[in-house]
Amino acid sequence: MTVFLAGGSKSGKSDLAQKVACALAAGGPLIYLATMHPTDEEDLLRIQRHIQRREGLGFQTIERERNLMDLVPQLPRDATVLLDSVTALFTNELFRPELQWVPDQTAVSRCREGLLALADRVRHAVVVSDLLFGDAARYDPDTECFRRGLGALSCILAARADTVAEVCFGLPTVWKGVLPA
Repeated sequence: MTVFLAGGSKSGKSDLAQKVACALAAGGPLIYLATMHPTDEEDLLRIQRHIQRREGLGFQTIERERNLMDLVPQLPRDATVLLDSVTALFTNELFRPELQWVPDQTAVSRCREGLLALADRVRHAVVVSDLLFGDAARYDPDTECFRRGLGALSCILAARADTVAEVCFGLPTVWKGVLPA
């Protein structure tokens, strides 16, 4: 089963994703795939809060900022994997330091391949993403590239997922399928 959870920043989607992943795992291997590359103190504090919230839940944490396809073949087929988040993974792929922060136009396809391979590889995948592309404002070209790419990845994941939910204030609105309890 693949579950796609999306919502605004600090909407409660990560906490919900942990509950869903634990319910789906039913005692099987439980992997937390962390994708954030911390760039400041706020990022480090957010990571620490996430670590504290999953203490005692049985997650094995794997940190993977990019190149998801390199990791997927190593994941146990019977695992439940929580990937948090597509937003960070895509950001890391799109704005690579070795490209001097110029958007990498192959980032969407690399993320798509990795995310779909993950969903096909493991028993259950719970994937978290931010909703950062829905307003009508116009932004600079790099930001628009990011918003279009994240939107495209969200559409791909929503089409592939068995369950799709939008999270706001910790409350899910299920748009497709049934949210595991």
